[in-house]
Amino acid sequence: MNYGELLNFLPQSLGFTLPDLMLLFTVLGCIILFAKDFKIGLMSLGMLLALEFIGFSLLGMETYKTLIAFLICLVLITLSLYTSGARQQIR
Repeated sequence: MNYGELLNFLPQSLGFTLPDLMLLFTVLGCIILFAKDFKIGLMSLGMLLALEFIGFSLLGMETYKTLIAFLICLVLITLSLYTSGARQQIR
């Protein structure tokens, strides 16, 4: 069994594709940063999802789910920055 077969065997035995498993590990890895601060977690998740999207597109893998997750993350970043800006102006 060579490296490419092993790389595809592990996610398929769990019932995932390789991009789905990498996306899941990226989101789960940022939970630690979300516990520290929500904005830090969102920004780090956004950067990691952008890097994943670039990597997947260069390797010719499926990018649809990564792009959707990245756009959702951008919307959440925008909403969190908007609400914190509104709180600072009220004071």
